[in-house]
Amino acid sequence: MANILKMTEKDIKQIIIISTLLFFFTSIVFGTFEGDQDGKTLIGFPFIFSSGSSGKCGDCEEVIWFKPFFLVLDIIIAQVVAFFILLFVKRFRKS
Repeated sequence: MANILKMTEKDIKQIIIISTLLFFFTSIVFGTFEGDQDGKTLIGFPFIFSSGSSGKCGDCEEVIWFKPFFLVLDIIIAQVVAFFILLFVKRFRKS
């Protein structure tokens, strides 16, 4: 088990690549991009870190915001998931 948890530079690069792809994929798939059609644009998964509109709404002041804490939290969650994906792949690759 200890051999599986040993991280090399290659593993760290793989975690960064996997987490980046996972972050962008989930943000695009689960985001709503309706700002151009009188709706809200919401970006982020599982926590929405950015919201906006094209200005065609009545309360646009409340709609446009950015939450850096949620952005950092989404990135950390993507890195943890990527770590477990790599751990899972390494474990079954050894078997």
